[in-house]
Amino acid sequence: MRAFLYLSLVVVLLVCATAAAPFSFARALRYFSALMDPPLTTIEVRQILEKCSCEPEIQSEVDSVLSRYDERRHFYDWDLSTTPALARLSKTLGVLAMWQILPEGNLEIGTPRYLRVRFGQHFHYQFIFFFRTGTDTSLLVSPKYEHVTGNIYFDPTGIQVKSQRD
Repeated sequence: MRAFLYLSLVVVLLVCATAAAPFSFARALRYFSALMDPPLTTIEVRQILEKCSCEPEIQSEVDSVLSRYDERRHFYDWDLSTTPALARLSKTLGVLAMWQILPEGNLEIGTPRYLRVRFGQHFHYQFIFFFRTGTDTSLLVSPKYEHVTGNIYFDPTGIQVKSQRD
């Protein structure tokens, strides 16, 4: 089985390297390795956040991003250049991390808009939710969303349910 996995990796990387010029071999390798990462636990997310920066710095950058940009805005690495703590977090979470600002009521009815990062692979996406300082997050259902620290929550299951408003 292991030999088949390695052979498959080599074939995929060679096809990607030869089929599309801008899609380099190194980039294909990073995407493939990201697909092999296991899902994180809440404790691991907390440790990653502590390693990337202190909570006040992250919270300050989240407040700044949420005040500057409109809802439903997607962020990629180049957008995180003014927020070094979030950029370090994005780099740590991997090449498949995608940042978004989502409107109020999107997570649960009554929740304000927030910054969300989706990471992992298609088979086990996970989400971290960042709310503004002073946000009432008591509306988040405890069994589904795990409190990490401050106004930061984690969805280890990766299952996003539409709000009752939709």
